[in-house]
Amino acid sequence: MFNFGLKSRFITGDNPFSGVSLNREAERDRVLTDDEVGRLLGALDSIPAIHSDLRTLRDWVLLSLMTGARKANILSMRWDDVDPETGAWTISAEQMKGGKTQAIPLGELELTVLYQRRQLLKDAGIVSPWIFPGTGESGHIIDPGNAWESLRKQLGMSDLWIHDLRRSLASAMANTGANVAVVQGALAHAVLQAKDDIVSPFACFPRH
Repeated sequence: MFNFGLKSRFITGDNPFSGVSLNREAERDRVLTDDEVGRLLGALDSIPAIHSDLRTLRDWVLLSLMTGARKANILSMRWDDVDPETGAWTISAEQMKGGKTQAIPLGELELTVLYQRRQLLKDAGIVSPWIFPGTGESGHIIDPGNAWESLRKQLGMSDLWIHDLRRSLASAMANTGANVAVVQGALAHAVLQAKDDIVSPFACFPRH
C-alpha cells in the first residue's frame, strides 16, 4: 500500500515497512471432495426458481464450477459476450489477467443456467446488459458477499474459498486423465479449442 502511495505520489517520504521481512505463505491446494460437491450441488438445487440473492449465488457457483473462469470475469459477463451461433463466451483482453482475449465454449448445462437466469430476470422486470446486474457504479455484482458466507455456513465448509471452485475444476479434469495443457486452457491460461469444434446450440437464447 505504501509502495503504491509513493509511486503514485499520493504520499511522500520513505516506506516505513521497507525493512520488514514477510512471512512465507504456504500454497493453498484446497479442492472439493466428491462428497462436498454432492452437498454443494444439492443445496444449490434446492434454491427456488425466482430471482433472489440465493438464486444469483447458485447461478454464479454453477458457472464457476463448469467453466473454471475467474470470479470477476463471470460476474462481469454481458449477454452480448455470448455468441448466439456457437454459444462461445468471449472475455476481452482488458478483462483477462494475462492480457489476451479468451473464448470459452459453453455446453448445454451452462447455456441452460444462462437461459433460465435471463427468464427469471425478465419475470422480475429487470432489463440489463449484464448477466449479473447490480446496483453499484459498475452496473454488475462485484462480490457474492453475504449469500456466499451463508451457504458456506449452511454446508459446514467455512474453509472453502471462492477460488477453490476454480481449482476444483482443474483437479477434476486432471483426475480424468486430461492433458495438463487442456486443464490450463480451461482455467484461462490458454485458448485451446477451435471455433469449429464448439458444439453449443444457442438458438433458444435470444439476444438482449
